Amino acid sequence: MVEDKEVKDFFEFLISNRAADDYTNSLQDYVKAAKKNAQWKEQYMTYERIQAYAYDNGKEAGIAEGISQGTWQKAVEAATELLKEGDSPEKIARCIGLPLEQVLELQKQITININQ
Repeated sequence: MVEDKEVKDFFEFLISNRAADDYTNSLQDYVKAAKKNAQWKEQYMTYERIQAYAYDNGKEAGIAEGISQGTWQKAVEAATELLKEGDSPEKIARCIGLPLEQVLELQKQITININQ
C-alpha cells in the first residue's frame, strides 16, 4: 500500500510502537521522556497536595488552640532571642506558651547556626 520506506516505518511505529529506523527511534525516545515527565509531574503534584493539607491542618490546629499565625511567629522569635541569651528551653516553653519540642528544635537550629 505505502511504498516509501520511511513512511511505512512511521506507520508501523504508530501501530505497533516498534522503532525501525533513526527517526522512529527518536520518536520512541520522545515518548519515553514524555511519559517519565508525566509521572514525575503526578508525583510532584501529589507531594504538593499533601504539603498543602498538612499546612492547612497545622494552621487550623494553631487557631483551635487560640494562637494566630502572627502570634505564633512572634512567639517563635521571642523564644529564639531568649535561647540566645541562655534561658532554659523548659522555662521558655512555659512562659511563652510554645510546645517544649518546638523550643528544643529552635535550640538545635541556633546551635547549628553558631557552629557553622
